[in-house]
Amino acid sequence: MPYYGVYILQTIEGYRIIQSKDIGNLYWWASCCPTPDIKDYSLEVDGMFHDKCMACGTLDPETEKREEANPNMIIEFFGRCTTYDTEKEVLEEACNMFDEKLYDDLGTVSYIRGWEDKFFPDIKEKNNG
Repeated sequence: MPYYGVYILQTIEGYRIIQSKDIGNLYWWASCCPTPDIKDYSLEVDGMFHDKCMACGTLDPETEKREEANPNMIIEFFGRCTTYDTEKEVLEEACNMFDEKLYDDLGTVSYIRGWEDKFFPDIKEKNNG
């Protein structure tokens, strides 16, 4: 899958769209506990930036790449997007985004598959974690 481009996510509620160069991050999963909730975290001790699992407390948990997109990353990438009701609407917006920003950069327009029959992950639950 190309990494730089316009990406469309279809869920039961509708379509969402983003422009991204880091889309591969959707497929990384933390493996520290059954329900990881990874946040950016900075330790005052060493002044370095770290990730921390807020569910189990693991600092810089190991990750693994999977075939399916991580729901936490779906929220990070698509959580603040406008939801479009029809494929026609979202494709028009995708074409506009592509023409305005990516045409000269050899970007692409692609679908993120696997969520067509699912609800968008619960943003409130993620923010309250």
